[in-house]
Amino acid sequence: MQTVTNPRLPPLWLPLLLCAAAAAWIDLGNLHRGEHADALITTLTSLYRWTPYVWELDRGGNILALLAIPVRNPLANLLVQEGISAFCTLASFVLLARYVLRDASYPAVGLLGAAGFVALPSFYYRSEILLNTGYGLWIVLGLAALLLAESPATGRLGRHRYTVAAVLMIVAHWVWCTTAMFLGPVVLFRGLVCAVPSRPAPATSDPIGVRSRLLRLVRRIAFSETTAGLGLLAVGFAGGLLVRRLLAKTTASEFGTLPASQWLPTLGQLSRNTWFYLNPAVGPLFLAAVAAATLLWLAIPALRRLSGNAFRSAAALGLAGGLLALFLATRVHVQISACAFRYLALSVLFLQTGLLAVVVGPLCLAAGGMTRKGIGAAAAVLLAVAAVVGFGVPSLAGVRADLAVRHLPKPARHGLLATFEPGPGMSADDIVVAGCTHVAGDYWQVWPAVFEANMKIADQRGRRVVWGVTNRSSPTRRYWRRTPPEQMRVAVPPGDDPKAAAYLAAYGFPPLVVVEKRPTIWVMRPKSVVQP
Repeated sequence: MQTVTNPRLPPLWLPLLLCAAAAAWIDLGNLHRGEHADALITTLTSLYRWTPYVWELDRGGNILALLAIPVRNPLANLLVQEGISAFCTLASFVLLARYVLRDASYPAVGLLGAAGFVALPSFYYRSEILLNTGYGLWIVLGLAALLLAESPATGRLGRHRYTVAAVLMIVAHWVWCTTAMFLGPVVLFRGLVCAVPSRPAPATSDPIGVRSRLLRLVRRIAFSETTAGLGLLAVGFAGGLLVRRLLAKTTASEFGTLPASQWLPTLGQLSRNTWFYLNPAVGPLFLAAVAAATLLWLAIPALRRLSGNAFRSAAALGLAGGLLALFLATRVHVQISACAFRYLALSVLFLQTGLLAVVVGPLCLAAGGMTRKGIGAAAAVLLAVAAVVGFGVPSLAGVRADLAVRHLPKPARHGLLATFEPGPGMSADDIVVAGCTHVAGDYWQVWPAVFEANMKIADQRGRRVVWGVTNRSSPTRRYWRRTPPEQMRVAVPPGDDPKAAAYLAAYGFPPLVVVEKRPTIWVMRPKSVVQP
């Protein structure tokens, strides 16, 4: 089989540049209204104690935190990391369309996919994918590796090119250890569905001829691009496991299999969570538009003849997304995480790209050069409009105001996933004015307060650091346990907070007494200092 490849494809740099511009706009807009403790951990990791993986976890490689280490201002570090993450998320739509379609329609399909993601889902869905999951980075790394491994026009893949692809794939698996599980179905079904059979050899009754044809077929399969892509994923997976074994210092994550009786209920809950937070009011309209466009293209002979690659690509992506969803419904980790919609985010990406390929692909191929460029320009304009409508006008003051709001988890409602909503919390102003050295208490309260307090200290050109004492504090313990007792001032939530007391006891703090009561915090100092 031969893979359908158009050697004269539009360059990648222009749609990627447009994604970068949209990501910068989004990063300075109201995206940070969705910040919470999980999203801020990577910034704190970069500033105060970098580790190969997210603090106290063995998954989620901290490559963004590593790249941002030279940026020492907390706000600037946050914007750099989350700007790169937003760019990678938008770029994943373009790279996926480029890898699967491989024709002149991919820029329009990719940019429209990015625009749809920015504009159509609920704000909670968008902010979680952009801020919390980090999916964009490893998808871009993995797809970039697969694009490097494409068969060039000469039919031979250079050793150096494949080596670079292998390194990128290993890094992708360091960032997310199950990258192969998500991209493998795309590679497999693209090879099975989007390939065109080679011209058959003349029939012969010679058994030697039959044997030689079989050998040629085996050789063609063994050295096909699909096999090379799957091999590349295998290399990345093995390298990622080795990196994880060498660098991860915590308990292994739960990757077991659920009992078969729970697979369908888990799939149903996953689907309900995803559909609800995608935006159920818009979803049916999008699907109706896709159906109308499909019927229209099939009714026009000129477009019907050009729609084969788009329909094959959509079928491949639909099969990949469906298989991935079925597999994830069997995982214990997914059930432990309350069937969060992020686990189906890649299936949604695949399905959306396939549907847009059906809508836009035949039209782009039928149009002339200038018309095709006009369609791409319209897609770019839609992405810009979506960024403005979805995330407002850029403003550093607005970013600071959004970071001052505490977003705390709320209980699940109507059987759906719990959300993060604004709520009361410890004030960074109280922490800074009181001269606190530590903040102890609930995970969701402590880390946002610690981040904002350190940001305010940096704004005042101060040098001291406020440390968090809660879940995932152990990597920084070597620094904050050196604080002399006479300098120690610990901020806790007002009242006798049991979580603060538990963490202070677990980390071996001396007996503390309350010395100051502020509106949002109580300040505690060592009893031996206050009452010698």
